[in-house]
Amino acid sequence: MNRRWTRRFFLLCLAVALGLLVWPLADPNGLPEWIRLTRTEQALHHNIRQKREAVVRLAHTNERLQQDLSLIERLARENLIYARPNEYVILLHADTPSEVS
Repeated sequence: MNRRWTRRFFLLCLAVALGLLVWPLADPNGLPEWIRLTRTEQALHHNIRQKREAVVRLAHTNERLQQDLSLIERLARENLIYARPNEYVILLHADTPSEVS
């Protein structure tokens, strides 16, 4: 008698497990939704990886800027076109196809 109940319990568990495995395939939105969510998850992981790399890069840049004052001066001169007192800045523009007639 005990063996019969063990077998029934095993078959019931097996049926439930198979039902849970087959349900996403039987549901019209199950498999496509799962695929869409998997792709979204992969894209988010890629985005997180890029953001972490950017954080490391910015932390390195921040450390360099805090330690190297000449770097700050060089960046200010190049990007903001700053000049020292009694110094003149001459801007040279490269010819582009739209400017050449």
